[in-house]
Amino acid sequence: TLRLLVTDAAENQAEARVSVEVAARNYLARLAATPSIFSPNADGRLETTSLEYELTSTALVTLQVRDLGGGLVKTLEAGASRDAGVYGFIWDGISDAGTPAPDGDLRLHIRLEDPVGIGRPQDQSVALTVDRIAPALTLDRPQSGGFATRATSVHGGVTDLHLAWYRIEA
Repeated sequence: TLRLLVTDAAENQAEARVSVEVAARNYLARLAATPSIFSPNADGRLETTSLEYELTSTALVTLQVRDLGGGLVKTLEAGASRDAGVYGFIWDGISDAGTPAPDGDLRLHIRLEDPVGIGRPQDQSVALTVDRIAPALTLDRPQSGGFATRATSVHGGVTDLHLAWYRIEA
């Protein structure tokens, strides 16, 4: 309810009340995980991901990594008061329990709340994937120790949920 109360110099008062619904405030300009697929497996490549958000106004921020069922994996901020601006964290794939986060698809989730408790909270999430598993490779032909010419066909297979490319060299 919106209440307007007015008083004049003679202390005469008038009041008006109107029922209104307050629209959710948009606190968030951007939420990102870069790269969105990373591999914290100590091989020196893509060991961390940068988790970043940008606020348009002051908010209480809870930033978490969750599994697809909503289970908590890592809390980066819990109700932290943040002014408008850009904030970032480097995540190494370690959970709150101090163990490696599970391989697979996760969500970077942010909840933004009005610092004075009037407005509705805003929730948003983006995809994030931990992939420590190397591609599975099979080579059926030519066999090891066999003979091959330029005309020899290569037969085999590559299996990986996030395969980016492959190359055959002689």
